[in-house]
Amino acid sequence: MTSAISWSRKPGGLYSQCHGSGAYWYQPCSAKVIDRLSHDLRVAFPGSNGYSPRNLKYMRALAEAWSDPEIVQQQLHKLPWFHLCTILDKMKEPAARDWYLRAAIEYGWSRSVLVM
Repeated sequence: MTSAISWSRKPGGLYSQCHGSGAYWYQPCSAKVIDRLSHDLRVAFPGSNGYSPRNLKYMRALAEAWSDPEIVQQQLHKLPWFHLCTILDKMKEPAARDWYLRAAIEYGWSRSVLVM
């Protein structure tokens, strides 16, 4: 976790809270920083999953795409992880992302429907 700690203490960094979890991102971050953070998290939490560099990049993208805590608390948690990743990959416009998020929840869309 040394890289995560030193990463969060960089002067002049731009911080954003990641889905109310208490995790903070320093931006911009290079691939090397994310790779190191991924390694440190895997060492610190050996029995846990989900700390791959790819997932950490998606976590950051989710925090950027849906920074409103109300949306996070009331909507994002209702969909599985890969539904959210699919919406992020397919929809670049914020309004479209929000519409697909709400529609996937309301109509119970599978990931296959989102990929169409």
